[in-house]
Amino acid sequence: MSEKDRIWQDFNLDENCVHVADSNQVRLYFAQFTLALRALTGVLEKTVGKSNGEAQAVNGYVARPSRTFHLLGLKYFYERPGEGLKVDSTDSGFFHFSTLVELEADLAGRDRALAELEPVADLKRQMADRIVHRRSSPRDLQEQIARRLYLETLKPSGIFRSFVPGPLVSTGEPGPDRGGRAYLWSFATYDQALNRPFVYLLYFTYNLNMGLATGSADFDLLVKQAQKLASGRLNLLAFSGMMGDGLESFSLKIVKRIILGPYWSPVFTENEGELGALLEGFRARFPFILRWEAETLISDKEMVVGQGLLSRGRLKQVFWIPKNADLSARGVSHLGRFVLVPYWLGQHLARAGLFRDHQQFVIDKEDLVYGVH
Repeated sequence: MSEKDRIWQDFNLDENCVHVADSNQVRLYFAQFTLALRALTGVLEKTVGKSNGEAQAVNGYVARPSRTFHLLGLKYFYERPGEGLKVDSTDSGFFHFSTLVELEADLAGRDRALAELEPVADLKRQMADRIVHRRSSPRDLQEQIARRLYLETLKPSGIFRSFVPGPLVSTGEPGPDRGGRAYLWSFATYDQALNRPFVYLLYFTYNLNMGLATGSADFDLLVKQAQKLASGRLNLLAFSGMMGDGLESFSLKIVKRIILGPYWSPVFTENEGELGALLEGFRARFPFILRWEAETLISDKEMVVGQGLLSRGRLKQVFWIPKNADLSARGVSHLGRFVLVPYWLGQHLARAGLFRDHQQFVIDKEDLVYGVH
């Protein structure tokens, strides 16, 4: 089985729908990206652990773009004149943010659009009649079936929105800091300028004796502050400092951010330099590279600011930044870089000396994922 056929076998719309020559690249894009994201989930399970609350949160967010790609695959399975898929081919390789806006619009009009379409059973009978008796193409009927399947699959949980809050998770007994309780809370955002997903994980203590509850005034304040600041262009130190400034009852202890992308492929993205030349040389084998980074910022100590005769002041976190130019520029305590590639491409990257500062994971012929040291 060829590399192209192996990728396509994971993406079949319906037995009544056929591949259309002028839509092959679009469907290949969805299938290839879905394969990469599925493999990424496996990598996260290996590196963090299935039972870990952090891993569960991250995998849940990674599943979001996978479901969004599935929806887009159904929507664009057939060519749609004037409504082509928008892909950021220079900065991320992911779909353009406007695509999410279009999905939201389709969701709002979903019930009305479904009511205007005939039932699938009726459409299939019409297809059989046209093929057997008229010997003509049922393309328009196939498109209606595809659209109905897309609309029936379209649900809020399948769309990677600009802000996706996660659950509040208790991580232990009351801590030593003024009787505070420890929590993990996470959220994801799809950056409108960078066109790629970012996942944030916040470990913090709530500095009041009572526990923090979902739906409480303080929890709502936490969510609103994060939604206001969520941006891939803001470095992690700046984000964490601004979060702390607006949340006096919270003490951030560890802040993590996972940056998905870029995704590179000579078929779908514009690639420059030595990497571009390497990928272009293997265009016929449909190579791809999915990169991600994991940033971590750790609280070093707390200091009291704003203290005076009439004020007790408030605690402010001081974060630890090692004396390292790269980490200082990024505003992080630790930075992990990773790439995911087909097994055969990994060998060529190594020979070319590319991504030496990245931990590499490869997908073998059986779609199994393992790390390369």
